[in-house]
Amino acid sequence: MRRWVSLLLALVLLVGSAAPALAAQGGWRSWFLDVPEDNWALPYVMEMHAKGLMKGVGNGFFQPAGPLTRAQAVTVAVRLMGLEDEIYDLDDREIRNLLPFTDRDDIPEWAKPYVAVAVDHDIVPVAEDGLFRANENATRLWVSVLLVRALGYEAEAQAKMKANLPFDDADLIPASLVGYVVAAVDHQLVQGFPDGTFRPNDALTRAQAAALLSRTDRQLGELGRFRPGFLVGDLVRVSERNLTLTLSVQGRDQTFDVDADAPVFLNEKSANLGDLPVGARVSVVLGDDNVVLMVIAYTPVTTPGASGVSGEISAIFLPSEMAGGLGLVVVKTSNGKEQTYPLAPQATATYNGRKLDLDELRVGDQVKVQVIAGVAISIEVTKRGSGSSTQSQIKGTITEIRPYSTSFLGSIDVKVGNTTRTIAVAPEAVITREGNRVYLTDLEVGDEVTVRLAGGVAIRITVDKPAKQEETVRGEIQVIYPATKNSQARIRLKTESGSTRTATLAENVKIRQGSTSLKVEDLQVGDKVQVHLTNGVADEIRILTKVEEVKGTIQQITPATRTTGPKLTVKTASGNRTVTLATDVVIKYGSRKLTVDDLRIGDEVTVKVVDGTGTEVTVTKRGPAVEEVKGTLEQIEPATKSAKARLTVKTAQGTRRINLADDVTIKYGSRTLKLSDLRVGDEVTVTVTDGVGTAIQVHERGPVSEVVTGTIEEIYPVSITFRASIDLRTANGVKTITLAPEAKIYRGEKEITIAELQKGDRATVTLVAGMATVIEVEEAVTEEITGTIEEIYPVSITFRASIDLRTANGVKTITLAPEAKIYRGEKEITIAELQKGDQATVTLVAGMATAIRVEETAPGEVIGHLLAVYHSSPALHPSLIIKTASGVRQILLGPDTVYRSGNRNLGPEDFQPGDRVRVRAVAGVAATVTLQERPRSSLVNGTVVGILDRDITIRLDSRTERTYTLAEDVVPTIGGRKATLDQVYTGDRVQLEVRGDVILKLEVQRRTNNRVDD
Repeated sequence: MRRWVSLLLALVLLVGSAAPALAAQGGWRSWFLDVPEDNWALPYVMEMHAKGLMKGVGNGFFQPAGPLTRAQAVTVAVRLMGLEDEIYDLDDREIRNLLPFTDRDDIPEWAKPYVAVAVDHDIVPVAEDGLFRANENATRLWVSVLLVRALGYEAEAQAKMKANLPFDDADLIPASLVGYVVAAVDHQLVQGFPDGTFRPNDALTRAQAAALLSRTDRQLGELGRFRPGFLVGDLVRVSERNLTLTLSVQGRDQTFDVDADAPVFLNEKSANLGDLPVGARVSVVLGDDNVVLMVIAYTPVTTPGASGVSGEISAIFLPSEMAGGLGLVVVKTSNGKEQTYPLAPQATATYNGRKLDLDELRVGDQVKVQVIAGVAISIEVTKRGSGSSTQSQIKGTITEIRPYSTSFLGSIDVKVGNTTRTIAVAPEAVITREGNRVYLTDLEVGDEVTVRLAGGVAIRITVDKPAKQEETVRGEIQVIYPATKNSQARIRLKTESGSTRTATLAENVKIRQGSTSLKVEDLQVGDKVQVHLTNGVADEIRILTKVEEVKGTIQQITPATRTTGPKLTVKTASGNRTVTLATDVVIKYGSRKLTVDDLRIGDEVTVKVVDGTGTEVTVTKRGPAVEEVKGTLEQIEPATKSAKARLTVKTAQGTRRINLADDVTIKYGSRTLKLSDLRVGDEVTVTVTDGVGTAIQVHERGPVSEVVTGTIEEIYPVSITFRASIDLRTANGVKTITLAPEAKIYRGEKEITIAELQKGDRATVTLVAGMATVIEVEEAVTEEITGTIEEIYPVSITFRASIDLRTANGVKTITLAPEAKIYRGEKEITIAELQKGDQATVTLVAGMATAIRVEETAPGEVIGHLLAVYHSSPALHPSLIIKTASGVRQILLGPDTVYRSGNRNLGPEDFQPGDRVRVRAVAGVAATVTLQERPRSSLVNGTVVGILDRDITIRLDSRTERTYTLAEDVVPTIGGRKATLDQVYTGDRVQLEVRGDVILKLEVQRRTNNRVDD
């Protein structure tokens, strides 16, 4: 973090420390219901909200007394320091690598990039246990450490660890953080309370945070670090009438319009725009159109302790010449001593009453300098000098180093020959060691250096030959900081003495475990190491005890044996890893302690492995619960469309019904069985995972059982003489089955009694020793299909009545249920009244027709299959030839005939032989022709058994005959030659191309033996 931010920021809590009551003036009101106009924090809260640094909590509330979490504090700090853009340059991998905390997964996702940027800039303090605790309240102590690190006072804090704190409750501050509190107090970042306490563990409230951020941001503005939408300047003029104000910002006047409802504060009290005095120091919040949305002003104050210094300028460093933007002036007084003063950002210079720019000042100018708190605020030139700069260079050996203090200057003692010289070091002086830019605190006594001086102040120090200081440190790695674009990799150790030590790793650091060479990425938090440091930089690390983390899912748990401890096989991102656990392994799930027996397959775990042995197991997510159910199989239910397979097991505690996984494994000894191999009476152990059976081990087989399926033809209830039984028609005939006394009967999922069985039910019966133990009746499945009746088979002694129905998916033979109902329109009819060609909708229950609804033909309507379409010709009128249930009909077509298919209009040319059509005729002429169905064409092979006019009956197989009608323009072929229908004989073997009942092509393939060709 750049050190120039510290200028005047040291006054952060001195400005506006009072808590005045506010009374809103003008047209504005407080933006939050719980921060009224008389609340001391109102100006800070409104300013932070207007700048987008802090927001409300919703519903118009700010919660001023509410706490600020660590994650929120770091996020606001990153925004405040102008580092927010850096979060967008980080990808997920870089963010994860930058977060050194062991609880990084607990950091909210929105906060992770902010915390990563803060880590990269050495802002965030890391606890000794490596935790960030993102959701804990930020305390005064924690924020003090945060500010010291942010402002670059880390080295100073380390140097002040043994200082005495002036607070009554100093014992509450850990020894490792004392230096941070001393540095924060010395730089006036924080103060104690009037009762003499520091209260380190008090949570910082949101109102206190708003005040702190407001003052910090204002000082950043004084340093010229203007964030978009925020400016600081001196008031030149103001017009309440015109709602304008003019500010002098870095020497340039800028005029702004002021929003009519803009809140105005003067010395932290509500005010009107006209109350602002000329010369007031003004901060403004600007909108997108540069209109002022908020005004915070302070009247000029006379600071006690101002003094004048007279002398000659021996060196001057403009802000633009210094890396940190902090200017310096070196004045040689009459006694020959040189004094160095930082230049205030608004420092002015004059000569004979004329304003000078700072770059017009010259070395040699005789000046009077007004100094406040060690900072030059104005320079009056009384006599112009020559302007020749005096720069020099010395070489020597450093004998003492003094860090930067509240005077903003550090110093070093350099031995040149036999003389030791004390040299002031400018802030942000360029200091290099071995080509790397370092800080003043990184220099070592004994370093041989070249110092470049300007006006007696060191502006560049180059280490020519480092003092070689070697040491060896042993300890346990607590945090690993990966290398970034700004810094080398670092590790933080808890040493054997109990102190904390952070070491930067040399670029070519050697890392070894035994004889094995490792990389920085191989280091793990928890590794016990021996580190060799040269000049504070680790150049060699030897791993004494290797610690690693194995993260993944438990695949197998192997119990301990006489010679080895229990083992876990963990599936990690890189493959399976088997870890032997220590006998005293610690296993935790949240705050609960577990044993190895409590672990489950599927548990997600992190295993701490020390030198190859698992010493700690942390369960982050439990795997499925597993239990074993032992008993005797009472029932085996195969899977259905709507339910998984299920077992009923009789155990010592009662009966359990267990749903089985689709991939359940079943074993009998070394044999793998199928579900159908199980028997009622089998002695089994069922492994149940999260309530589902995943494995079945059969220990002893039950009696042989079989499963038969068929249709119930008769039901014989229990009587005095006989047990209940059923007649079941199977593929092998009718089988009479006696029911066991405790037989279970199910219809679907519901258990029923024998009285609820019905003839015709499709049933699956489990037989044990020839008796039915389980009867599972199929639930009646209802469906509707639509098509054209092609054949009708009345009931006979042998067969039930049935029909052949041509559907969109082909011809389907449907058996009629004994009580099937048949309707034509609204009228109930018998099967004898059905006709081939009827368009029917059939309701099926368990595959049998329970209802048939046939379309009713209206008067004047003709329904049938097209045999031909005749267009206009000299010989014929346009007409259709249709095969209907009552015979062949010719219907004339007129010029007004309408042709349709659904909602689409057609022409006569769109119709083809075989189409099923409905024709409404008026006076013998078709008014409308509707295409109802276009059957798919198919090939039919069979033997001619009858010919009547154009109707040809074909035997398709030993049981099936079907009659087709020859389309009008079809000419039979015999052996590839055209023939007449008279030349086709019964007994001929033929191949037909048909569409519906219409023959589109007829080829005689084999002649009957008792016929000869003409």
